[in-house]
Amino acid sequence: ASSSASQNLDLTIDGKTINATTDGNEQIKLVDISGKVIARGNGSLHTTVPASGIYMIVTKSKGAKISIR
Repeated sequence: ASSSASQNLDLTIDGKTINATTDGNEQIKLVDISGKVIARGNGSLHTTVPASGIYMIVTKSKGAKISIR
């Protein structure tokens, strides 16, 4: 079994603030619906989105669609 494919992605959302963490130092990107990178981090990401909408949290091995109201 490959351990590199089992990175965890933990997300918490509070209002328009997003916290994301991964195991290790994997790059995390927050992308808006048009594909524009809003924020990025290595191993963790803490950011406040500019507006309500649909966003994607993307790492090398995982992705999550989130809706911010």
